[in-house]
Amino acid sequence: MTQHPEYQYLNLMQEILDKGVRQEDKGTGDVTHSLFGRQIRFDLSQGFPLLTTKKTYWKGILIELCWFMSGQSNIKYLVDNNIHIWDDYPYRIYREKMAKGLMPELSKDEFIAKIAADAEFAKQHGELPKIYGELWRRWPQKMAGPWISCSGWLTICAKTLTPTTPLSIPGIRNICTKWLCRKRLPASPFVTICTSATLKTASCRCS
Repeated sequence: MTQHPEYQYLNLMQEILDKGVRQEDKGTGDVTHSLFGRQIRFDLSQGFPLLTTKKTYWKGILIELCWFMSGQSNIKYLVDNNIHIWDDYPYRIYREKMAKGLMPELSKDEFIAKIAADAEFAKQHGELPKIYGELWRRWPQKMAGPWISCSGWLTICAKTLTPTTPLSIPGIRNICTKWLCRKRLPASPFVTICTSATLKTASCRCS
């Protein structure tokens, strides 16, 4: 009988516990164990492998991912869907303005309520600078011209596979990654995509 694909994850966790390299954080004293270069593989045509040892806030994951992938960077979309995992960031910016006497005093609850009720207030104070949605779908160019939509290009190519689209040319490995432009720091995983014209499948590896 074939084991459920999740056993790859469980077996890897056991291997890390048994053979992992012990590392201690000098600042906090927290101890972690790790192994380098391990991989686990899943057939995405059979479902999405959400693997975790913790209870998962599935609605929050879906709404936040839609927020990122659609290129949004204002928390109003999240607030309107009762998702509050990004509330602290814009409120911290607002508090800095309050401290300088530039904005009226608002508690965090009042701030979020106003984001939900006042579109103009949300437009002014709900925007987050250099958040994933902007980096993924509105990559700034040095030269004048439209934004570059990295994830948009990838999505369109995946949806319209033909013999001439970049994702379907045999032998070509398409790499997709995101960077925090000003600091040149990685902002998301490194993704490699390879397609098979014979099998009519696309393989994706995150690292």
